[in-house]
Amino acid sequence: MLLTDGAVSDNRYTLMRTDVSWVTTEQLLAMPDDGVDRELIHGELRENATTKRNRFHTRTVSRLTYILERWLDTKLAF
Repeated sequence: MLLTDGAVSDNRYTLMRTDVSWVTTEQLLAMPDDGVDRELIHGELRENATTKRNRFHTRTVSRLTYILERWLDTKLAF
């Protein structure tokens, strides 16, 4: 799927164009907080849409966190 800015997407990840416009830290900080996750890596702006979580995902993450926390407690017990 070709996006309007020339990027290509196949619903799993987006491949960005090879022509890069450089962004300064000041420009990044001046951008609006519109739910887009932005990173500045060596002057290159990388944008990712925020992933929306559902209750099943949240519950799974919570359970895994609990299991890992209990496991870690057994390893750190003196």
